[in-house]
Amino acid sequence: MPKTYDSPWLIKNKYKKTICKFYEYQIVSKHFLRHLERRHKDEPTVKELLNKKPNCLKKKALPSLICNEGNLDDGLRGKIIPKKRKIGENINEKDFTICQYCRAFYRRLNLSRHVKKCSARPAESEGTTRPLAESYIYAACQKNMGKY
Repeated sequence: MPKTYDSPWLIKNKYKKTICKFYEYQIVSKHFLRHLERRHKDEPTVKELLNKKPNCLKKKALPSLICNEGNLDDGLRGKIIPKKRKIGENINEKDFTICQYCRAFYRRLNLSRHVKKCSARPAESEGTTRPLAESYIYAACQKNMGKY
């Protein structure tokens, strides 16, 4: 009887891929910051990221926002890459919607919980009472801006 190995390295497509905002190419998420530093060091947002101190909170949040913008562009064209997902889970586009602050795709059922804790939400904005409705409005505005 052959041995079976439960190694995570043997699972194909284990790592989540994300879309690069600057030239719409898929990159493994764990290598995204390195990709930005090597390939897009001349872009203004990446320069801002590289000039921050290493332990700065904004330096930790900025790559995630850049990643979310690339995923949003691709998501509005029809291919959704959710922020959190289980490995091997089938993705139904109708189950996900956009956070208007960080521009990431979350499940419709979890969006209100996320918006309360969203790190990209401005401090002066109070808790929204209708995050799902505002998310639909945000997505419609993004589609009507002429990009898609």
